[in-house]
Amino acid sequence: CYNRQRKIKELDGEEEMKVFLKSNTFYMIISIVIAILLWIYVVYDVRPTYEMTVEDVPVSCINASELFSSGSIAIVGENENLLTEGVYVDVKIKGKRSAVSAVRPGDINCTLDLITVNKAGSYSIKPILDIGRNGVDIVYSSPGNIKFKVESIEQKNGNIILNLVTDD
Repeated sequence: CYNRQRKIKELDGEEEMKVFLKSNTFYMIISIVIAILLWIYVVYDVRPTYEMTVEDVPVSCINASELFSSGSIAIVGENENLLTEGVYVDVKIKGKRSAVSAVRPGDINCTLDLITVNKAGSYSIKPILDIGRNGVDIVYSSPGNIKFKVESIEQKNGNIILNLVTDD
């Protein structure tokens, strides 16, 4: 009698499984699992190119004229701290999602070549961008050009005569 009741309970479990497999809940669960798997496939294989903007990439200056260090010319205006504190740009990059998402501002080398800046005037120079990661390309930087104004500083040497006048 005990074995017969046990068989009936086992059959009840099997019956429950058959009912579950034929229910809408089972098909909803399977549909969600398939949708997630397809989404992962599309994100990583079908559309592997991913774009991201890296903000506040520091710009360093190279080939600055000795006229700057001697004080004969100076950068004035909005970017007057270009040689001392530097400026920052935002850089848009693209590549595989895993490689792009790992890039930080310090990973991008952004330089401004000042070789042509040797006299007073207005300048607009495009920064040189380099990223040391394979599979990541630079799309553009914002701003595209660094604009600044250079003024000449004149120095005159001479003697100063000081006359003291007193009310005595």
